[in-house]
Amino acid sequence: MPIVVLFLIFAGALIIAVLYPHLRLLAVAVVALFSALLAAYFLTSDGDGSARADRIPPDEVMLSELDFTDDQRLGKLSGVVENRSETWRLRGFDLQLSLMTCVDADAPETCKIFAEENGLSRVDIPPGQVRRFEVPFPITGQSVPGEDLVWKVRVTATKATP
Repeated sequence: MPIVVLFLIFAGALIIAVLYPHLRLLAVAVVALFSALLAAYFLTSDGDGSARADRIPPDEVMLSELDFTDDQRLGKLSGVVENRSETWRLRGFDLQLSLMTCVDADAPETCKIFAEENGLSRVDIPPGQVRRFEVPFPITGQSVPGEDLVWKVRVTATKATP
């Protein structure tokens, strides 16, 4: 519906600009204003009035059985994701992967982050269910000799639909 309204405003502005050349600037300004409002509408909602960020908070997405494998060019994080929401279908989530080298893996104060990347997983998980996922990362597990490689993963954002 918002696209139809924008089209009608655009068509009306075009007619006004052709019939009344001295009002062209006003017609362009009206189209620009309504285009900006429509863009804001689409960025903040999925059409049903509720904001995307309010649907499934990142702490309702549980990751388990995580495994980080790498080759010479890409690292790959795989595991199982659980949608703990009771009403929303999980369509995707953003991850932040931090690779650290540690002198002592049991002592976090000895760890130094040497690579940090964000990744996106596209999934389709109904409420209360689990699925496997896989996310490629453009980093590998190269570490400093004599130090342990430790990686930490956290969900930073989610995308959900009814």
